This record gives sequence, C-alpha cells and structure tokens, in this order.
Amino acid sequence: MKVSPTCGSGDDRCREVGYGQRLLTVKRFAYAGFSLGLLSFVVLLSRQGVGEIAAAIAVAGWQVFVVALFHLLPILANTLGWQTLFPPSAGPTFARLLYSRWIGEAVNALLPVAQIGGEAVKAQLVTGKQCGGDQAIASIFADLTVGLFAQTAFTFLGLILLANYFGDNGHAGVLFVSAAIALLLFGGFYVVQRLGALSKVAGKLENLFEGGDAWMRLSGGAKKTDMALNAIYRRHAEVFVSGMWRMLGWLAGVGEVWLAFYFMQQQVDFTQAFVLESLGQAVRAAAFFVPGALGVQEGGLVLLGAMVGISPEAALALSLIKRVRELTLGLPALIIWRWRARKKDYDTP
Repeated sequence: MKVSPTCGSGDDRCREVGYGQRLLTVKRFAYAGFSLGLLSFVVLLSRQGVGEIAAAIAVAGWQVFVVALFHLLPILANTLGWQTLFPPSAGPTFARLLYSRWIGEAVNALLPVAQIGGEAVKAQLVTGKQCGGDQAIASIFADLTVGLFAQTAFTFLGLILLANYFGDNGHAGVLFVSAAIALLLFGGFYVVQRLGALSKVAGKLENLFEGGDAWMRLSGGAKKTDMALNAIYRRHAEVFVSGMWRMLGWLAGVGEVWLAFYFMQQQVDFTQAFVLESLGQAVRAAAFFVPGALGVQEGGLVLLGAMVGISPEAALALSLIKRVRELTLGLPALIIWRWRARKKDYDTP
C-alpha cells in the first residue's frame, strides 16, 4: 500500500507540491472561464449573423487600426497618473513606466492571468537602480486603488446618463445604492492597505499565482512595501492628481468608442458612447476571472447597446474592433517582452 508522505513545518518538498496544486486549480479555473467565454462568443456571433457584423467592420476598413492607435491616449494618461505616485526626485523614467504599462496591459488582455499577472510584470519591469522593489509594488497597489475609485466614478456617471436617457428619475435610488456599495468595497480595500495588511494580501497572491513568490522577494518584504505604500498615500495632492489622470484615461476611452462608430458610419452621440464605454468596462472588470473577458464583453455591449438604441450587429462590431486593438497593440508588446526576457537570461552568466 502506498502511503502519502506527511508534511511537517519547513518541508520544502511538500510546500512545493501544495503550491503546484493551488496553481493548477487557478489555471483550471481560468481555462474553464475561457471555454465558457469562447462558447458565448461563438453563440453571439452566430445568432447575430457573422456576415452583417463583418460588413459593419468592413465599412471602417483600415481605419480600424486608427482606433487601435487612438488607444495610446488612455495608456499615456494612465502612465502619467502612475508616475505621479512616485516621489518627484525619484522613481523610474516616464519612458520606462510607459513601456511597463504597455506590456502589463498586453499581459492582462491576452494571457490567462485573471487581470493580476500584468501587475506583477509591471512591478518587475520598473524595478531597478532608480526604483526599489518595495516602491514598485507599492506604486502598483496604489495605482490599482486610484484606478478603482476613478472607474467607480466613471461607472456612476454612465449610470446617471443611462437613467437620463430613459427620462426616468426613479433610477436615482438604485444608482445611489450601487455607488454606495462600490465605494464601501473600494474604501475597504484602501483601509486594509493603510492598516498595513498588505503582507496578508501579498501572501494570498504568492500562494495563488505563478511568480508570486518572486514578486514578494522582489519587494524585499511586505513590511517594507507597507511603509512605501503609506508614504504614497500621505501625499494627498499627488494621489488626487493621479486620480484625475486616470479619469482622463477613461474619458479617452469614450472617444475611442465614438471614433469606432464614426468609421463604421454609425450615428452615435456622446451619451450613447459614454454609456457603452463606462458600463461596458464595468462588466469587463466584473468578469476578471474570464481571460480577456471573452464573450462577457460582447454580451455586455449587446445588452447595453439595446438599451441606448444601438443594433446588436453594431455593438458586436465594436467589440471586435476592440479585440483588433488588443491584438494590434498587445501582440508586439508580448513578443518584445519575451524576447528581452530571453535575451537577458541568455546574457546572464
């Protein structure tokens, strides 16, 4: 009879087995989400008619790539917001931060990492002579928090515009409750960080995600990261400015949606574009466990489009243009990232 070994404290072999099992569970969960999303994606395309959707995109033609390049504006705004969180006389250069955000966004959009892996990659890329690992990871957590608050405000504005579109003020109570719940959740996330509980959060990430242990070794310890994070939050003016940059990034996304419809020769006003982008991004964020929000993004845009008078074919065409943008900007990012990583490993004696 084969007897399973018992694990005592400090048993590295058993700890590695446990880590591998947890990692396998997370990967299975991600693949299951991707499979369900892919199925939903195929069903939506087949029901609405691939030919009609393709025809809508064909009207835009090569201008689809103009929409992809327009997405550089949100990336720039978000990078400026991230840079603001570093001390004025220290921290990585803007070029390094821009490169890191480009790579991180590509990882989150195109790889099955549950919207978390890209943040770890960003932390690794910005760590260097000008930025310690503790400061890099602290900036990532602060940037995530500021971005969540900005997105909550952005989503709330979209809900107000949607209620106004219907001319029904009775939605005010629902909007207030939704905003209050979101603010409580994100406010709790902020309080947890200020109380120095980042070490516990980081410990969970270390156990669940591949490379989590390397991420924490990079920081030099969670306590140092807690101190760096609190130092960021004490700079209230800079945190506020960072939030304004993040909001500008979301607003630039509205321009991206309007431009896509313009090239498809679809008549869409500012309110319709704002509702689609703000609430569509909220749906995508809620489906973080589905790689790339495949299928979820498409279904959300079809539903929201129906609410504001946009045909399902046009809504799906918009989603596919967004996918083209992700591939256009993301694939080169992943290729360069992996090439530089391999070159670094090769050059290391």
